[in-house]
Amino acid sequence: MSADAPDGAAAGDGDGGPGAGTGRDGRAGAGTGRVPLGPRLALAALAGAAGAVASSPVEQTWAQWPLLALLLPALDGLPWRRALLVGWAAGASANLCLFSWLGVAAARFGELPWAVAGLALLVYVAACGAQYAVVAGLDALVRARRPGARRLLFPLAFVAVEGWWPQLFHWTMGAGQGPSVLVSQAAAWGGPLAVSLVLLAGACGLEAAATWAWAAARGARAGVAGGGPAPHAAASRAVAGRDALVLLGAVALALALGAWQRANVRSAPAARTVRVALVQPGVAWTPHGGVSHAEVEVALHRIAAEVAAAGPVDLALWPESAPPWPLIRLEPGGPAQVVRAVEAEAARRRDVLAGLVRRGRAPAVLGVTEIDVACGPTLEASRVVRARNLLVAHDALGREVDRYAKHELLVFGEYLPLEGALPWLRTWLPTAGNFEAGPAPRALEVAGLRLGPLICYEAVPGRPARRLVREHEVDLLVNATNDVWFAGTQGPGLHAMIARLRAIETRRPFLRATTTGISQAVSAAGDVVATIPWGEAAVRAVDLTLPARPGDSAEPLAVRAGDALAWLAPLALALALALRRGRPA
Repeated sequence: MSADAPDGAAAGDGDGGPGAGTGRDGRAGAGTGRVPLGPRLALAALAGAAGAVASSPVEQTWAQWPLLALLLPALDGLPWRRALLVGWAAGASANLCLFSWLGVAAARFGELPWAVAGLALLVYVAACGAQYAVVAGLDALVRARRPGARRLLFPLAFVAVEGWWPQLFHWTMGAGQGPSVLVSQAAAWGGPLAVSLVLLAGACGLEAAATWAWAAARGARAGVAGGGPAPHAAASRAVAGRDALVLLGAVALALALGAWQRANVRSAPAARTVRVALVQPGVAWTPHGGVSHAEVEVALHRIAAEVAAAGPVDLALWPESAPPWPLIRLEPGGPAQVVRAVEAEAARRRDVLAGLVRRGRAPAVLGVTEIDVACGPTLEASRVVRARNLLVAHDALGREVDRYAKHELLVFGEYLPLEGALPWLRTWLPTAGNFEAGPAPRALEVAGLRLGPLICYEAVPGRPARRLVREHEVDLLVNATNDVWFAGTQGPGLHAMIARLRAIETRRPFLRATTTGISQAVSAAGDVVATIPWGEAAVRAVDLTLPARPGDSAEPLAVRAGDALAWLAPLALALALALRRGRPA
C-alpha cells in the first residue's frame, strides 16, 4: 500500500506489512520498510501485465484496475534510482505482454532470422520500458515534495508521460478499456488519454481503499490489545481514506457522466439512416502466404456476389489491399512493346476492380495499392518509381468517383526512417516499405455520403480521425485494414480494440473492414453493432444512424481540443509540485 508519510517513509508502522519498503538510503529494512527489491519487481511485472489482461484476447477489463494498483506499493518508499528500476520492470512487462507479436511479424514477413527478430523485440521492449521508469521517477519526486498528495498526482504523472512518449504502436493505458463502453466514454472529453486518467484514478483509489482497510484493521487489533495506533499510522489511514473518497468518487462521477452521454447519443435525432456492408474476403496475398493472385481473385469475386445477396446497401466497404496486385500508372517513355504490355495489364487490373463493384451492385470503397512504373528495355527490367496506399471510391456502375492516398504511413511497414541520410539501412531491411505519403487527410465523397477515410494504422492514433471530423464534417469514419501479417497473434484484436475508440472520440459511426479479421461496425455511442471474427469470409450488412452535422461548437470536446491533456497533465503536475513543499500527513 502507498506511503503518505514524509521523506519517502512507507505507510504502516514498520512491521513489514503492506506498504513496508526500503528507507531513504535504499537498504532493505532501512527506516520503516522491510520489503526487499525482488517482491517489488514481481509486483511491478504484475502491474505491467494489466494492459494485456484487459486487452484481446482475454478482455477482462475489470482486472486492469486492481493490477495497476500494484504499481504504487511496488514503488512505495524507494529512492529514485531504485524507483527507476522498478518502474522499468513494469514497462518492460507491459510491452512484452502486449507486443510480442511484433517480433513474430518481423520474422514471418520481414525476413529477419528468428534470433534477430527476437533480439529486436527485446531491444524494443527495453526501450519502451523506459516510459514507466520516467513515471516512477516522477512519483519519487512527488513523494519527496508532496507525499500527502501522491495518489492524487500519480494519474497526472502517468498521463503526462503517456501523452508525449513516442511509440511504434500508439498504445495508451486507456485503450485496454475499449470493451468497457462506459469507461471508454471518457474518450469524448479528451481522447484515449482521458480514458487513461479515469482508469489510473480508479486504480489509485482502489489502492487507497485497501490501505485504509488494512490500517483500520490494524488499529482495531491494537485497540483490543490495549494500545493505540501510532500517530503516523493514524495520519496515514486518514490520508488513505481521503484519497479513496476523492479518487473513487471522481471515477463514479465519470462513469455516471459517460452513461448519460451514451444515452444522449443513442437518443439524438438522426440526420439519416444508411445501410452499409462490411466485406471481409477471408484471404489475402502475402509474399510467403502460399496463396496465389488467382486464388485471391476468385475469393474476391465470390465475396462480391455475397454483397449483392445482402440486399440493397448504400455503401460496401472493402479492406485494404483487397486485390492482390497494385494498380499501375505508366511513366512516359520506354520501348513501345513494353509500354503496350504494361498498359494492357494496367487496364486488366482496373477492369477487375470495377467488375467487383458491379457484381456487388452497390457503391463501394476499396483499399488498393498503386505504383508508378518506368518502362525499361524489357517488362522484367521495368522499374517501380513510387507507390501509394489508396482508398478508391466507386459508384454502383464501377466508375471511380474519388480517391484518398494514405497520409500517415507506418514506420518500417511503409517507409524506412532516415533512409535518405543513411541509404545503407535498406540493405539491412530490404522488405521495409517504400510508399509515398498522401498530401493531407481529406473526405471521400460517394453515394451522397461524406466519408472520413483511415487506412490501417491511421485509425490507431486519434489525431487523423479528429481532424477529419473537425475540418471536413464527415458523416462516418471508414477504416480499411490488412492484418493478415499478424495471423495467430493478439495483434488483430489489439488493432480492433484501439480503433473502436475513434467512434466515441468523434461521435461518428466507425466502419472497419479487414482482409481476414477483425471487421466491425461501431455506433457513435461506442456500441459494436456488427463483427466478423478472425478467419471468416463473410459480408455483414447493418443499418447505421448518422448524426446531424452540428458544427464545431457542438462537436465532442476531444475533437475541438485534440490532445489537450498531453499539455494540461504536465502543467498541472508541475504546478502542484511548485506550490509548496509537502508537509507530514
